[in-house]
Amino acid sequence: MLTLPLNSTESNLATTGGKGHNLSILSRENIFVPDGFVVTISAYHAFVNQKNGLLQTTTLLQQIGSTLRSQESDDLDLDEASAIIQEAFRKQRLSKELRNEISMRLAELDPNINLAIR
Repeated sequence: MLTLPLNSTESNLATTGGKGHNLSILSRENIFVPDGFVVTISAYHAFVNQKNGLLQTTTLLQQIGSTLRSQESDDLDLDEASAIIQEAFRKQRLSKELRNEISMRLAELDPNINLAIR
């Protein structure tokens, strides 16, 4: 599953991460949490492992790590590296399956509410 409702009993740290899981716990304990859903960690992994762009950032991250370990940070502008990674995320398209699942979850929500996306 690529998304889960906030009140899902399937939520745990491994499926929805810390923030999503904590919101799920609060929701199930009848503490007011606005309706919503969580994009799962599996969906994130599928997103970053698509073969049209983000895999290149893995190489960049390895370069950043090795540069920092060797303390030759003058060889790489970390702000520039960060900007490249951010741009790669912006350009990456969501899979059709994830777009459909997000659309389905949004359709279940009150159309007159404001949404928070984190």
